[in-house]
Amino acid sequence: MSEYAEELRIGEEKRDASDKIRGFLFQDHLAIELILNANDNDNIYVEWIEDIFIENDDTISIYQVKYYPKSKINMDEICQDLFYQYLKYELFKKESAEKEVKTYCLFHSESNSDANEDKVKSVCVKKENKINEIDKEDIKAKLKSCSNMNDRQCLLFESVASTSLYNEFKFEKIKKQSINVIRNDLKEKLFEIFRIDKNMLKMKYEEDIKDMLLSVALEYIHESYYKKPEDYKLRRMTKASFYAYIKRIVGVDNQQCEERIKFIVLGYIDEIFSEIYQEVTKDDVINIYRKLYLSTKRFFEEKLCNRESRFKFLNTISTDKYEYLNRDVYMSYSVEEELEKFLEYKDKIRQFILNVWKILFDIECENFGEYFKDEYECIFFEYPVENRSVIIVSPRNGEEIRDANNTFERIKRMKIKPRKWYFRSSLSGKYVYSYNFNKITDCKTDNRYSCCNVNQEDAFIIECMKCIEYDKGKMTEKDPQYEFIFTLDCPNK
Repeated sequence: MSEYAEELRIGEEKRDASDKIRGFLFQDHLAIELILNANDNDNIYVEWIEDIFIENDDTISIYQVKYYPKSKINMDEICQDLFYQYLKYELFKKESAEKEVKTYCLFHSESNSDANEDKVKSVCVKKENKINEIDKEDIKAKLKSCSNMNDRQCLLFESVASTSLYNEFKFEKIKKQSINVIRNDLKEKLFEIFRIDKNMLKMKYEEDIKDMLLSVALEYIHESYYKKPEDYKLRRMTKASFYAYIKRIVGVDNQQCEERIKFIVLGYIDEIFSEIYQEVTKDDVINIYRKLYLSTKRFFEEKLCNRESRFKFLNTISTDKYEYLNRDVYMSYSVEEELEKFLEYKDKIRQFILNVWKILFDIECENFGEYFKDEYECIFFEYPVENRSVIIVSPRNGEEIRDANNTFERIKRMKIKPRKWYFRSSLSGKYVYSYNFNKITDCKTDNRYSCCNVNQEDAFIIECMKCIEYDKGKMTEKDPQYEFIFTLDCPNK
């Protein structure tokens, strides 16, 4: 099969990243949808030539994806961009391998307007070029030297375009459902297609399986982003390779069970990002969270690769009694029991990620693992301004005292102890305390805690996180008081 995927890539590697921010997660879900409906000989590329590019022996399909649930999109500009892609094909077209080119805008927006064809044509057709008479090699050389999309478009509109080519240009806009609806539909489709026996996954509930299947599918798409961009064959996706990737989690051996643990957590991350994605209206904020989202997935792919690391992570976020979760207990688990623990800890894992994302957003850091350090029994957060090893704790609402006591008992037994807890609850403390107390409530007075000797080696601080908010609508605005979690002067105390 003769492919145009490599040649039509020219210029795309230089595109402004902001072009892809708004539709990023939406396009990944639509790519899965397209793969499920693909032919066996379709080659699919995401973020390669436009947002999605599909090529087979006879046809090229080019997709722009737009997600603007709270605003309108400019269909004229989209049509103009895709006509430019069509002209690129005409420039590189081989007579021995002609293909039908179709272009699409897949969108979710409050707007449903058509492109103004006369207006688009006036922008795109500067003169009536004859495709068989132009100097294609000269134009290709100039195209490669252009530094931005506007210059590339102007070059082809001036040197290649014509009314006849514009009339042959095939463009279709397709309105799609919201990302939440698409996510749910994909879960059902994946579950129906693969019809995996629950016993083969050693998982109890269908909903957990559906969530994991979507997580695996999204990770298949995301892995392509990290393959060498200079080799288009490495970025190529097919229906067969997609099915093979999904089936890697099916089975009863330990390796497959461990893969499922990883994908369960990656699914939680996907879910959190999709929720924030719905609320964000500013592209610069989406870009920050996109980078945080992808770096979080990379962090957990490494962190969940062995049992030791998995224990440290759960021990970091656990608010259960020490007897219920400790190193000896955890290391005695079967892989199936480990998997159940990660399902049980869903809310804690989500809260942990939200805490970290909000802190990193406020301090303008886009790398999830930037300030984490592994210790013997947990993962510390070490921000330079903090000057203390911090453990991030996320108790559930309404059970603060129980969670504080359980967490205190857990940390007190650690060989290397944190010097500060980030503790999200109504309980707060502005004093330095001692690990010598048997129970944290023993030093509690008037909803605060009594003071001990600041110079004690086993002293620690409880830091409430009221200054850092991640409730609905709070993730996208920088909190001007975020500095207070790094001091002892929180106004809430």
